Amino acid sequence: ENRTKEELYEQAKNIGIDISYAQFMNANDEGYLEVYFALAGNSIDFEKNTQNKYRGGVEITVAIQKDSVFIAADKFLLQTSELDDTLSFAEAYINQVRFPLATGNYTLVLDIKDINDETESFHFEQEFEMKTGGAKPTTSDLLFLDSYSKADEKSVFAKSGYNLVPMVSSGSYYFNEAVNNISFYVELYNTNEKLGENTPYVIKYYLKDANTGKVLNKYASFAKKTSGDVLPLLSGFNIKNLKTGNYELVVEALDDEGKPFITKESFFYRKNAPKSIDTEDFTNTDVTGTFADLLGGVDSLYQFIKYLYPIST
Repeated sequence: ENRTKEELYEQAKNIGIDISYAQFMNANDEGYLEVYFALAGNSIDFEKNTQNKYRGGVEITVAIQKDSVFIAADKFLLQTSELDDTLSFAEAYINQVRFPLATGNYTLVLDIKDINDETESFHFEQEFEMKTGGAKPTTSDLLFLDSYSKADEKSVFAKSGYNLVPMVSSGSYYFNEAVNNISFYVELYNTNEKLGENTPYVIKYYLKDANTGKVLNKYASFAKKTSGDVLPLLSGFNIKNLKTGNYELVVEALDDEGKPFITKESFFYRKNAPKSIDTEDFTNTDVTGTFADLLGGVDSLYQFIKYLYPIST
């Protein structure tokens, strides 16, 4: 409790960075990859400059390799602004880069090092398949968003008239009790190849239980669109009352018979603290004439609960 800010900071100094990527396509049916980075401000070293301000960050080199040959690369600094002290950093610093890529198999190669401590470095390689590209009806990856706003032409996050700041997760998406709303973005491509030019159709989007496949009707909506080359969808749900569990966000494009001809899904985990239960309410509740009359006592109730285990989440 008597430790200084600097001593507290020293305990959390290993580089903490989340990395994810998503595939998109332009109006010419050319695919491109976006790679996202979210740097935890409490995981980097800070140095004081001549103005007694602190600054920290990481140097990131991103490269795309195909058949042992590097075909594209980018290098940039992801760093804080000048800070008065080392605990006034933002929760995370986010950036992204884009690479135009044809369909095929590639390796994503990353080298990351702390700009104030070169002994803290990280090397990462990940094989992936570029699937987006061509004239067939398809979608981009589903992108959960940290925030969105009206587009700024200078922003690296600008897309479809908005600044789309992604949620960056190295694993599955996770939403805890503090999250009441989720926003997402997806692009649908070449719906005119299926429906014809300028044909009205419906996009249906909803949540479903990932364990049972049951659609959650409380979390379902639709959007009316007209077929074209690239059609964006930006939407979301209020999940304040969504209980703890595994879920899928599903987006479907429906033809004139109501059948999906494009489907995209993205998994996420929700943690939501259960509401407190007042046991006094139970003792004062009259169950006469309800299903509880048919339970047959504690032994039967115990057996019925055991029946539920195989289908419970």
